[in-house]
Amino acid sequence: MSNVGILLIKLCITFVMTPIVVRSLGNYDYGIWEIIGSVLGYMGMLDLGLKPTISRFAARYNAQNDKENMVTVYSTSLLFMLSVGVFLSVIFLFWALFFPGSIAAPESDHARYALLLLILGAQLLVVFPGYVAVSFLEGLQHYHVMNKVMLVNSLIGAAVIYSVITPENGLIALALINAIGTMTKFLIYFWLLSRPKYGQIKFSPSHCKLETLRELLGFGIKSFIQGAATRISHNADNFVIAAFMGPATIIFYALPASLIRHIRMLTMSITHAFLPLFSDLQARDDNEKSQQYYLTASRYVVAIVLMLSVCSAGLGPDFISVWIGPEYREPARYILYLLLANVMLQLLNPLASRYLTALGEHGILAKLAVWSASISLCLSLVLVNIWGLEGVALAAAIPTVFIQWRILGKTCEQLELSRSSYVRMVILPHLWPVLGAAGMIYFIHSIWAFDSFANIVITGAIGSVAYIAIMVCFLPSQDRQMMVNLIKRKVVNKG
Repeated sequence: MSNVGILLIKLCITFVMTPIVVRSLGNYDYGIWEIIGSVLGYMGMLDLGLKPTISRFAARYNAQNDKENMVTVYSTSLLFMLSVGVFLSVIFLFWALFFPGSIAAPESDHARYALLLLILGAQLLVVFPGYVAVSFLEGLQHYHVMNKVMLVNSLIGAAVIYSVITPENGLIALALINAIGTMTKFLIYFWLLSRPKYGQIKFSPSHCKLETLRELLGFGIKSFIQGAATRISHNADNFVIAAFMGPATIIFYALPASLIRHIRMLTMSITHAFLPLFSDLQARDDNEKSQQYYLTASRYVVAIVLMLSVCSAGLGPDFISVWIGPEYREPARYILYLLLANVMLQLLNPLASRYLTALGEHGILAKLAVWSASISLCLSLVLVNIWGLEGVALAAAIPTVFIQWRILGKTCEQLELSRSSYVRMVILPHLWPVLGAAGMIYFIHSIWAFDSFANIVITGAIGSVAYIAIMVCFLPSQDRQMMVNLIKRKVVNKG
């Protein structure tokens, strides 16, 4: 099953489970759950960029049929990640024993929050070593079996949570079921790696080497810097909101952020396969074809991004009202618009990271990510006191304008193309489709209340069809001919 398919199934699970979780946890505990997620996100930086590095070395040694070095990389990285997991588990144990009140609601039972921290600490013992298994399976191209495990795990976890969660046990039940599911998933990955069909890779203490660890960390430093800055940028908002406005306020920010996150994740899944493609073209020194693929693929990915963004802007507040409750609609409205503007700016050049990484020019992404995270955090601390949640959302969008303009310049430099040419060929063809789809949704909204999922889905479908129909009219002639030929081949194959 494809990454996009898994993402769509997870989207359906999120759609069903979020209202149940919100009602069971309440605004305060839901905010605490988001904060804990941010804490774990920051702790994820302690992999020091090893996850993509391990995948890269696993793929290389597998291609060379070098089992000895594969076991060395596996054993060395596993021991290191286990050490990180133990270290973090001790921190959570200390937190649970001495400072559970730091996250507890006023006049609540501190023991419940201490138990939450103990569960999360136990989970970290498996999660960090589990990253090694994930990276190896990815490096050995076993995505299909990983997706199957992930799908079954997600469905079972959602079903169990649906069956047992209540307002009385909400936070603990959610944490415990999530921890059991996560640990089970990683243990299955370890078992798969030990089987002959999936590489028969097992831990060997004698293969743990300090020089190998140095090599892995040295290669992963750029990925670490970029990843760390991205995590700071994505997770700092919850801490700023909790510090200045209280944990119970986080939910009004988290709900629109969740909707926008799925647009980003869908785009990442779609563009995932372009990294090896651009790497191959770079190895062949075929710059002309790289430019052709880059522009054509970007045009269609941008079409998806803008189509989803128009529908999200027009239907998002009403969707949240029907989905979670009408009391969440207005507080989330302008946050949704600002976060949507932020992600649109980032995804108007959707292949930049894949392309620059393939060329080995991704160092600039790491540097700019640090600047973006730093500026965004500083602005958040100022603007949250002026405009509240909207100020936090605006703080994330402001540096994005300048950062993405610089990334576009670097990308166009490598493509031997001007920024204006990219805008003309990739972005401008979508101006009329955006206006047409937005106008269609606005017109329907003026005559039809968006008070049910059916009305929202039908309107979104009509807006999407309008977008696609207008887009086809403005496609370059070669793109239209390519689509006609593709449809003809499909018809012939079915016949």
